[in-house]
Amino acid sequence: YTIDNKKNLCYTYFMDRIIRNNDIILRSQPDFEPEHIFDCGQCFRFNKNPDGSYTGTAFGKTTRISKENGDVILHDTTPEDFESVWRSYLDLGYDYGEAKRRLTQGGDKVMEEATRYGEGIRILNQELWETLISFIISASNNIPRIKKIIEALCLNFGEPHEYCGSLRYAFPTPERLANENLQSLGVIRAEIGRAHV
Repeated sequence: YTIDNKKNLCYTYFMDRIIRNNDIILRSQPDFEPEHIFDCGQCFRFNKNPDGSYTGTAFGKTTRISKENGDVILHDTTPEDFESVWRSYLDLGYDYGEAKRRLTQGGDKVMEEATRYGEGIRILNQELWETLISFIISASNNIPRIKKIIEALCLNFGEPHEYCGSLRYAFPTPERLANENLQSLGVIRAEIGRAHV
């Protein structure tokens, strides 16, 4: 049993997890669609790969996520990173199927259509600081531009780490950005966001 005081819920959710090579495989995840989660505009650090998987960074860690035959795979991810970052970030402890059943049990046609349309979305538990800055940057921008600006911000001011032989960058800390000025932040090329960051 899990008690979630923030959402005032108590629920049981069992996850069949397999560790194979450097991958974490979550068996039979019906309420998890990477495209619904990462392309809906709630986060900007995950990008779609040519094979349909998504690679992204959160809390200073990077993973590649795919869904194959109903299983969700976190590629090149340690069990420690899964437990300390990805389980919570992806809200894997919450039973979204039950939530959808509760939302639609009264026969509300609008809610039924909404739950079908976004059947695989999850509410990501993002870093508050990153969410705030992303929201500021999002003013008067579209998703591709927001992603580009945030990537420039991370590339220029975030802590680097290696993932699968390439450098990735964490979201910069408030302390790191506090040492910058409008001129140095000019590399992100976002007039409104730069002034407020």
